[in-house]
Amino acid sequence: MMDHDVTKHGLRKSSKAALSAMSEDDRRTHSARICALIEQLDEYKQASTILVYAALGTEVDLDGLMVSALESGKRVCVPRVDWDAGTMVPTAIMNLDTDLVVGRYGVRSPGGNCERIPVSGLEMVVVPGLAFDCDGGRLGRGKGFYDRLLVGGALCPLVGVCFSCQVVGRVPMEAHDRVMDRVVCEQGVLRRDNG
Repeated sequence: MMDHDVTKHGLRKSSKAALSAMSEDDRRTHSARICALIEQLDEYKQASTILVYAALGTEVDLDGLMVSALESGKRVCVPRVDWDAGTMVPTAIMNLDTDLVVGRYGVRSPGGNCERIPVSGLEMVVVPGLAFDCDGGRLGRGKGFYDRLLVGGALCPLVGVCFSCQVVGRVPMEAHDRVMDRVVCEQGVLRRDNG
């Protein structure tokens, strides 16, 4: 757990440094543990349609979760990114190898033949971030993609995922920021008090 500069800029910088310092072996092992923990969540077990991201570089790799979810009959969606508009659309995939294509910045995104799913049809959303806190606060990369997606009607559980080195004492939040219902790292599940 890190707790450096609590400005958004400072947290992004320290989080990126912590992620860069992780070994590939640790990233792979921790990612597998995080996938297993997500599969144990009631929210995951009850959801038939989930939105999961296709990881980049230092992010938690959720490919194993996607494969497992598809095998168990869940509808798995991955964001299709419109870089010019700054938006994402949940899009169903059937196969990671054939349905995901590498686009701008190396981001894997569903191809053109994949079905778009309305945000209101999602039953769980797995959200990446650069930093999270124990109250469900999330710091993204600063482009607002998930903020714009979630404001569009995702009322389902939001599950933030990160490595333990990304968990901080407090993430600065603004009025429009959505709080995560759960945050999962390799050390366990952080639960937000909904009371």
